[in-house]
Amino acid sequence: MKIPPGLLGATVLLWGFETRLLPFAAIVALLIEAHHFTSLRFDLSELDLRRLWTLSTLLFVGAAGYCFISRDGPSSLMIFLQSAAAPSKSKAFFQVFNVGLILFQWLPLIFLPMMLGQLYSRAGRIRLSSFFWLYRGRIEQSTGNFYVNFGFPFIAVCFAAASAANSRDDLFYPCVAILSGWLLYAIRPRRYSVVYWLSLVALVGYGGGWGHEGLHAAHGILEGRTAEWISRLIQRNTNPNESKTSIGKIGKIKLTSGIVMRVHPVAKKPVPSHLRDSIYTTYRGTSWFSALGKRDFASVIVESDQTSWKLQNQTNFPDEVGISAYLNRGEGILAVPTTVGVIRNLPVLILETNSLGAIKVREGPGLVRYNILYGGDNTIDSPPSRAEENDVPETERTATLRIVNELQLHGGSAQEVQRALVKLEKYFSEKFTYSMYVTASKNGQPGSETSISDFLNNTHSGHCEYFATATVLLLRQAGIPARYVTGYVVDEFDQDKHCYLVRHRHAHAWTLVYFNGSWHDYDTTPSTWINEEKKLASRFEGWSDWWDDIWYSFSFWRYLGNQDYYRTVLVILLFTLLGFLAWRIIYKGKWNKTKTKKSEASADLPGADSEFYRIETALLTRGLHREEYESFAGWIQRLQQTGLVPVYPEIPGILQIHYAYRFDPQGLTPEQRLYLSSAVSECMEKISKLPNALIHKN
Repeated sequence: MKIPPGLLGATVLLWGFETRLLPFAAIVALLIEAHHFTSLRFDLSELDLRRLWTLSTLLFVGAAGYCFISRDGPSSLMIFLQSAAAPSKSKAFFQVFNVGLILFQWLPLIFLPMMLGQLYSRAGRIRLSSFFWLYRGRIEQSTGNFYVNFGFPFIAVCFAAASAANSRDDLFYPCVAILSGWLLYAIRPRRYSVVYWLSLVALVGYGGGWGHEGLHAAHGILEGRTAEWISRLIQRNTNPNESKTSIGKIGKIKLTSGIVMRVHPVAKKPVPSHLRDSIYTTYRGTSWFSALGKRDFASVIVESDQTSWKLQNQTNFPDEVGISAYLNRGEGILAVPTTVGVIRNLPVLILETNSLGAIKVREGPGLVRYNILYGGDNTIDSPPSRAEENDVPETERTATLRIVNELQLHGGSAQEVQRALVKLEKYFSEKFTYSMYVTASKNGQPGSETSISDFLNNTHSGHCEYFATATVLLLRQAGIPARYVTGYVVDEFDQDKHCYLVRHRHAHAWTLVYFNGSWHDYDTTPSTWINEEKKLASRFEGWSDWWDDIWYSFSFWRYLGNQDYYRTVLVILLFTLLGFLAWRIIYKGKWNKTKTKKSEASADLPGADSEFYRIETALLTRGLHREEYESFAGWIQRLQQTGLVPVYPEIPGILQIHYAYRFDPQGLTPEQRLYLSSAVSECMEKISKLPNALIHKN
């Protein structure tokens, strides 16, 4: 059975839309549907098709290995097998499970070579044994020349890959239902009217949609109850958030030039130099943790317009900035200025903050563009605890105490704190340098000091994580509350786009200092670090930006564009599709844009050269038509019962041999083939001698 033209391409486009790979899907759909418009075909042997399947298999294995390794699969699997803690096992399991979902989303591209091989081969089909390596010989013996149309499993793969994206939009089920109906229409029973068949399909589709929504609601209830039960069970074992730094790692630290977000100036107001996303308070080993105790996120009540969130009670904020950023599956940590007060035009359902000032959103689109009012005297951060005033690891106290005494840093009043900040900034700018390449200790005894102590005493060179960590510990040693912050620096303005581009390499770490009853940004990393990072930019950065612009434009159109226009386009496409189906139903035409002759195409079918077709042709030319629902045996029997043709005793035997020739994988023996030819010849002689009156009776 042939797949209706356009169905494969439409299925691929659905996959691309759901997985956010629409540019790739458009190219794939074009390659697939182009075979209807060109006569280009290749003489691919059975061995060539087997090699294509081997290629697809190798692509699958390679993609699986890459996803598993790049997504921390080995470590997650080891944690799942060895850890006794329920939270760790659960997290590791879902990490490995997500690797499988990501791989699933790429399956259409992995099996594309096999699909194109079938479409552009002269045979247009693939032997079943080509898909099996180990049992190929045994399968050939049992199935013979049994061929399959790879398009059907490819459609199933596209549906499964689209569902793995779990985008949760309202278009997935209707699109799958329409595409499935499109496919089923091609094989519908001809004995029933089209209206009856369409009504039945619509009823089944509606019932499936109702069941789909019911299962989704039941899943949500079960998931909520399970999460509540698990949270009570493992509440005391929950780990705090942490930031693993590159402190202590020797070698070059290099980040990519990919665009993370875009910062839009508003009314020619200056943009903030730093945008933070996470704040940490405790340093252990080479990692920063959010807190020693429990720090839960609390929901913020949305304003009446459903897109504004007031974080401070202050009413007037002097500055405003716009930010465009992506959300991973509708969730993420927002990058904001330290003095953020109000967030506007943020289309999410849930916004939460914790006591350290981090802002988390959930249930949002893939791209958000929000405005921030900021610049007041206060922040949403909690006041410092006593531990944050003097929490310095014992291993770092010797180095930090020496520098504090040398610089005579003291806390206390706001003036004393500001004088200490000036001294410390001057100290770092004059005696330290920024470097993305971290060398080994200069004292010749690696391991005798911690990485931060070695940075302060010997190397005097490092990246922003060294400067930020050392600054926090020095300030705390002097009795000045400080916290460690991660985020991005806003520096690169693009004249063509009229906005600032924030790249991965603009990721930064700095310090929050508490004085005058509020937290303030404090950055001791030498300002040359931005130029140093820029020198390491890839020579292909322009091409990367070009692709980022295309993806941003598409995402903006999809998530933030005119939704009414978007729905109108979908309605037009839907009615166009329905009109095409109606045209096919009314005219019952077969759309075939290839230049291959029908006789050549039919010659490839098993048994297409059966001599029985001579009898069929002879009867049809005499006006003895055959109904669409009739088999050959039923047709001949009707003609004989109504007296339109006499009873021929050799007809049943001819039909039996003909059916064996057409459908038996073993085919015919030479003796059976000879009998079929001679029996048909004898029958044709009898038909040719019949009186015309008998042939045209009734």
